[in-house]
Amino acid sequence: MIRLGLLMACVGLLNGGCSKPEAAKSPKLAESPESRLPPVQADEAVRRVLRGLEQRQARALWEFLPPSYRRDVQQLARDVAERLDEKSWGPFVATWEKARQVLPKKLSSPTPSKSGDKERGPGTSLPFDPKALAQFLNAIGDSELSDLKRLRTIELDRFLDQTGDNLLATLGLIAVGDSNGSANDPFSQFGKVQVELTSSAGGTGVVKIRWPEQEPTMHEFVRVEDQWIPQSLAEAWPAQFPEVRERSLAWADGVREHPDEWHARLREIDEWLDGLSVTKSDADARQVWQSGVSRLVVAWFGTVSPSEVPQGSESNPPKPARVKRPDTEVLLPDEPGK
Repeated sequence: MIRLGLLMACVGLLNGGCSKPEAAKSPKLAESPESRLPPVQADEAVRRVLRGLEQRQARALWEFLPPSYRRDVQQLARDVAERLDEKSWGPFVATWEKARQVLPKKLSSPTPSKSGDKERGPGTSLPFDPKALAQFLNAIGDSELSDLKRLRTIELDRFLDQTGDNLLATLGLIAVGDSNGSANDPFSQFGKVQVELTSSAGGTGVVKIRWPEQEPTMHEFVRVEDQWIPQSLAEAWPAQFPEVRERSLAWADGVREHPDEWHARLREIDEWLDGLSVTKSDADARQVWQSGVSRLVVAWFGTVSPSEVPQGSESNPPKPARVKRPDTEVLLPDEPGK
């Protein structure tokens, strides 16, 4: 259930707002009246969320949660926005808008061919479709995240229906690396998951889940407010969500009370965008992109993945982290002890 749990975390991460997106969305299948009714058994609940994710419908994650859990997340998103102010949040909006202008322009060329790779040198190709990146930036830039007043009144179900779906669609394109490709579509795996109800008694059930090319695993489910959810999530939520709420509000208070630290982080991105904007060739732009991403990961999170370091690059060593990362995390339904 770890994979499903990680995807459930998207509900907490995608606490933005509705947008007027430009990204192309995957076609949605018509819903039957029964699809809006609570699932009868636990296996049906799992199939619904998997089917929704296969179709890149972020709302499937939201509807998997019991109503009171949704209200908790909804209220937290609004309360965080209430703790922020224009002085602290305005620079984020300005930096994101700058990224919307610079990145699509400088990374708009197709990924180099094999012959182009030789001319450009090692470590200069992009592992994603640049158009998908532009769509991702626009989806966030047109959402409530770009307007603090709108953010304070967001409706997460509407967000997931609009902005959320477009984010999943563009993330899929980024992962595939080709706007016309589908062989590596990460969302296609959800249609290959085998789900079987092995036992059910009253408000409990056991579901066997088999991911492609993996051994099946057994998961206990319980009914909470007519919704079937993992027992681990039901046990963890009452104790751990308040902790997540407290840390989230503390982060918002810290941003408002000490904006200089937050603005220093944003300046890291702003300086990187400035360097990217003055590049003269596609190869230079890609080199600045890759070295900048590595440096920003170190500055923001204090670590960097080896896959992010461009091969053959002679860029300067990453800068040390300036500001401690805020102590926040997202509750995973299958990791109650975290």
